[in-house]
Amino acid sequence: MKESKFEVSQEKWHGHSFPVSAEIANKELNRLLDAHGGKLQKEHIVDAAASPASPLHSCFEWDDRKAAVSYRRHRAKNLLACLVSVKLVEGGVIQSRSFVHVEKAGEGYYTTTARALSQEETRDYLINKAMNDMISIRNKWRNLVALSEVVEAMDRVIAKWREEDEPESTGLGEESVA
Repeated sequence: MKESKFEVSQEKWHGHSFPVSAEIANKELNRLLDAHGGKLQKEHIVDAAASPASPLHSCFEWDDRKAAVSYRRHRAKNLLACLVSVKLVEGGVIQSRSFVHVEKAGEGYYTTTARALSQEETRDYLINKAMNDMISIRNKWRNLVALSEVVEAMDRVIAKWREEDEPESTGLGEESVA
């Protein structure tokens, strides 16, 4: 199977920002990749970034107390993200997330999926977020020839969604719906 080839013309951050430029981070990550025989592990990055001289040093929290609090918040996020409701239906089992994250008026919070879907504003937010997630997945994998039919199907669904319901501001940023 032949895969598409493409050139990278620039680096940028997507979804997060860090205190170093994407170009500098990319250069350092590629240096580490080469140093480890083309197989980069998270541990390699953290170990290298531990040095204050590393260009990636400022991307991490080195105060262990602050890092512990941050880690616990991340675990709480994972706890909410990994809990699923299982429903037995004719023909099988349906699993869905028990909790979802919602952004409303600049405030982010978690609520049950059932509660979010029962309210028009949060339901619309989740639909817009799901469509933006699909766009992101499509963009991430669009160069794999083996997935061309899936990407084309996504393109049709996205085009229909845009025609039927131009997304209002969802707090997700204009770049994600482009």
